[in-house]
Amino acid sequence: MADNQTLSGIEETSISIEEMFDRIEVLIKIGAALSSDQNIDHLLESILHERMDGKGYPRGLTRDQMSVQARLMGIADIFEALTAKDRPYKKLKTLSETLNILGKMSLDGHIDPDLFDIFVRKQVYLHYAKKFLEPEQIDKIDFGTIPGYTP
Repeated sequence: MADNQTLSGIEETSISIEEMFDRIEVLIKIGAALSSDQNIDHLLESILHERMDGKGYPRGLTRDQMSVQARLMGIADIFEALTAKDRPYKKLKTLSETLNILGKMSLDGHIDPDLFDIFVRKQVYLHYAKKFLEPEQIDKIDFGTIPGYTP
């Protein structure tokens, strides 16, 4: 997606996509900090488990029915879950593994493909990684192999 193209629903917001992605780091940290609060979990779950193709839950919303912010939160939540070091039941994923998983999810209707494109193109993942990931998670990324992404 070219930088000058518009996204479905962008005109509904008063801030740019770039500004929203600048805030994604804060959203990820807030989501992680609040994960022990069951009321917040329930609220986030009502947004974060929806899919672009309408096959999510609890409401089965499609991309056009979700706000840009909700779609951004979906990407942020999955990225944080895949790279989190506080999950003893799984090994740490590298950036390249995480972006490949997210790329597949963008192709199968799980996450917004246009927002995923911006997430990669604007290196949002890298800004977060430099602050919060372990050095061994920050690997070399072959952008040509990320599913659903065209460098």
